[in-house]
Amino acid sequence: MRKILLATTALVGFAAFAPTAQAQTKDSPLNVNIGGYVDFRAGTIVGSNDPTPTVDHRSHGFETEYKINMDIDGKAARGIEYGGRISLTNAATFSGFSGGVDTKTAEAYVYLAGAYGKAVLGDHNGASDLFVYAPTVGLGQVDGRYTNFINLDSVGAFMPSFIENGSDYTTKITYMTPKVGNDKHKVQVGVSYAPSYGFQGQQVAFLDSPSSYRNNLEAGFQYQGEFSPVSVVFSGYMQSGVGGDDAGLFSTHARDYIAWGVGTQVAYAGFTFGGSYVDAGSYNTFENSSVNQDREQNVFTVGAKYEANKYAVAVNYMRAKGYRFALDGSVSGAAADVDYVKSFNAYAVGGTYTWFPGMATQLDYVYLNQKRADTPSKAAGSVVVLSQKLTF
Repeated sequence: MRKILLATTALVGFAAFAPTAQAQTKDSPLNVNIGGYVDFRAGTIVGSNDPTPTVDHRSHGFETEYKINMDIDGKAARGIEYGGRISLTNAATFSGFSGGVDTKTAEAYVYLAGAYGKAVLGDHNGASDLFVYAPTVGLGQVDGRYTNFINLDSVGAFMPSFIENGSDYTTKITYMTPKVGNDKHKVQVGVSYAPSYGFQGQQVAFLDSPSSYRNNLEAGFQYQGEFSPVSVVFSGYMQSGVGGDDAGLFSTHARDYIAWGVGTQVAYAGFTFGGSYVDAGSYNTFENSSVNQDREQNVFTVGAKYEANKYAVAVNYMRAKGYRFALDGSVSGAAADVDYVKSFNAYAVGGTYTWFPGMATQLDYVYLNQKRADTPSKAAGSVVVLSQKLTF
């Protein structure tokens, strides 16, 4: 912890007092850039039906999130580029799914790029980061920070990608092709591999846990087209993993899964329209001698945004169903329904206004409702989040 704090202090100090955001040592060909953000947020749950009904539940709260990025870049002969990134944050380990207090690694990787593409090794976003869905602005609306202000033990909030899209909390290797095509039409493809899902930094999985995934693959592609005055993006992705304990050491284990999705966005005169569909397959499900969690899992998004000089607004909708809570191999019989959300809907509108370079105010309103398979009651409510963000 002391080393992390000292490193954080050094990075902040460098960013604050260096005469420029870029540094280069006298004998080194590497450029070092410091950047990041600090974001203060106030959130409240409003409406007659609290989506997290507990006797002593508080209706509002504050939080602060920060991130510090140190990017190192160099260029060698024949146009070869190389470098890396070290990124520290207090944000949630699973983006958007809970708050964070301690400083931790967000990204840490090295890369090598040239005419034949880019290789990235370490903790970074994977190939599925090429996937696009309903357009968002500022705090992210249906893919935003409203989940930090609700009780996720009761509400199984979803993401547009269902599975964490381009998750940087897993150490992996990624290859991305260059963007192939011409000025009007370009295609890019990527693939990632991680031996152990959810392990990062110096964590190494020595045991095949019944609740873990191994040999994880991500593949993504993206097409960008210009049909003046309209531009189009079309994307697709696939993720897969092998469930733990296929050797029969336990009576239950996570099921192997293959998830896939498609998404598109169309832009015209400051407006962007788009949506997506993801089938999550058997992700986050268990099977044993008494139960087989085999219900349908998917998520659908649609939305639009408008961006001008200093402001942007967006409206979007997400519908989903699936096993949203923690992996639980102990479930049996009808108890398997405890993990299943049979209907989740989120309606969102948001905006952002940039007062000065780097300083923006952001606002999100999200109405959500949910039906779980284990109870006839319906959770419903609204979340409002106001943010003041400084990006440097």
